Amino acid sequence: MEYSFHDTKPGKLSKCQITNADDLFEVINLGHQPPCDALLNSETINQPEVCYPLRLNISPTSGLAQLDYVVDGELIYPKNYPYRSGISVPLVAYQQSFSDSILKDYFYPKDSIVVDIGSNDGTLLTGFKRNGMRVLGIEPTNMSRIAIEDNKIDTIQEFFTEEVARGIIDDFGRAKIITMTNVFAHMATLGEVMRGIKILLDKDGIFITESQYLLDVLEK
Repeated sequence: MEYSFHDTKPGKLSKCQITNADDLFEVINLGHQPPCDALLNSETINQPEVCYPLRLNISPTSGLAQLDYVVDGELIYPKNYPYRSGISVPLVAYQQSFSDSILKDYFYPKDSIVVDIGSNDGTLLTGFKRNGMRVLGIEPTNMSRIAIEDNKIDTIQEFFTEEVARGIIDDFGRAKIITMTNVFAHMATLGEVMRGIKILLDKDGIFITESQYLLDVLEK
């Protein structure tokens, strides 16, 4: 199977995001739904919500499950995005053990650069920092401020792009470790992101992405 990561524009998705194969078929249709983190408040509770198609498709060629409608990333991850990793005790414990296990399996020297794409409040990076690594988060929402002010994690408030990758190299150097947890599946600009990772990653570096497995989601 040949991968063909590419960028998709907001709207109907007709081809697989990682192979470009024209073989998507629908398996679940949940109608039209609002963005899951678009929480209502006293000012918006009586206003109409903007909803989008929520249909799960699968590509037989790649086996990848993917939604067939792309919503603009700035609508999914607005500046006032409410979700914060650090308020979940089990998630904090898991991400600390996750960072520990990576450093145990890969023997990078202290002060190596670790970049987390979609870093939220910097919870994952605190584990790497505790182990002597230089850390940098990439987070487009205002959670970046919490990462900087509360967790003392250097964070760039931007979506990750090739341009951002080159800027990181200029300011920090190339990364030995790049992580993306629960982010890859939410990106429409996979081509841009993968090109940026290729630019930023050092020759002996590693890229680790973590996403949900569909069968586990359905079973649990």
